[in-house]
Amino acid sequence: MAYNVSNNYRNIVYSGGALYDCRLTIDNTLVSPTQIQSIKISSPIIDTTTDTGSMFHIGTFISQSLEIKFRNLNGLNLTNNPNVELEIGMYVDNAYEYVPIGKYIIDELAENYQTTCTITCMDYGVKFKSELDISQFFNQTTTDTERK
Repeated sequence: MAYNVSNNYRNIVYSGGALYDCRLTIDNTLVSPTQIQSIKISSPIIDTTTDTGSMFHIGTFISQSLEIKFRNLNGLNLTNNPNVELEIGMYVDNAYEYVPIGKYIIDELAENYQTTCTITCMDYGVKFKSELDISQFFNQTTTDTERK
């Protein structure tokens, strides 16, 4: 997915001299950076145990998992399946310009999540079935000209 950013954003990215910031939103509420102890992004669907497991194939994607450890959960609604969004911003023209990293759903809350202040979120890719056959959606008799 392409995301529109300013030309100054692009120039700063390519120069390597950027100041970054992140924004975490849960249930449409911006989480204060003072509440966040750490956020770790991983890709649990990649099989690194085999040589072919880490290869990309046409039509595949990597699902992301977030592990978020909070200093406190004050004012955060983690129940009722809230949306979780993570964005990264870069300082451009005296302000931060943000682009999305991903949208996530909270995985099952651990029984002790209130004491550990740790939650795991999965991106929406986990909703796809691993063996989904979509061949029925392609009309074999339709020509490329007819598709345009």
